[in-house]
Order: sequence, then C-alpha cells, then structure tokens
Amino acid sequence: EVKMPCYEFNFNEKPNWIGRILGIGAFLVIFCGIFYLNFHGIQKVISEGEMTGVITRISHKGILYKTWEGELNIGSISTDKGGIVTPDKWYFSIENENIIPLLKEKASKGERVTLIYKRLFIASVKQGETNYLIMAIK
Repeated sequence: EVKMPCYEFNFNEKPNWIGRILGIGAFLVIFCGIFYLNFHGIQKVISEGEMTGVITRISHKGILYKTWEGELNIGSISTDKGGIVTPDKWYFSIENENIIPLLKEKASKGERVTLIYKRLFIASVKQGETNYLIMAIK
C-alpha cells in the first residue's frame, strides 16, 4: 500500500525567508516611491494662467530646501454688501528667483500686479509649498 504524503499547514509558524525578503522588498519599493514623489514631484503642468491682485507677503523659508513663497490678495468687491472689498488670498511659490526684487518692490508699495503661473500636478519640496509656480510678472 502506497501512502500519499500529507501536507499540513500550520498558521502559527513564523514566515519563511522568502516571505521576509518579499515583505522587505515591498516596503523598500513603497518607501522609494514616496521619497521620489516628495523630492521630484510629478512635473506635469495641468494649467497655466495669470492672477491679478496685491502681494501681501513674500518669504524665504524651509528646513531642507529654502523656497520663496508668497501670498496674493485677489480681493473681490461684494455688490450685496454695498461695495465692501472682501479679502481672498491666493498662495504661490516663486520659481524664477530673478523676479523677487521686483515682487518685493511691488509688495512694499501695495501695487496691483499680474503674476504668470503654471500649476503642477505634484510639486517637489525643492519647488515650494504650493503647486502654483510663478514664472513671470506683468
């Protein structure tokens, strides 16, 4: 009489070395993907345009990478409240560092400016805190 081998599964056993290698490999792939997206972003431009308003803040900040950030008041006039200007802030990052002196000058005088921007799908940490990157000023 021939006996067939019987395989029993014991779910209380520790995983074998192949399972450990696959688990570590999956962790490394996920970690590297997150690292890549953080530091390189997805450089797909999803829109381009212009935004007009008064610059209320320009700052140079960051821990690993210093980036130029700004705030534009694009306030609107409310017709139902007797023409009161309501503040509406738009946050942006500055890609072209050559325009920073001009932006600072316009901000100190409180002049209206038109900023030409591009919006990225995912910006990297080297480009700034926002997905809106200022390329030029009108």
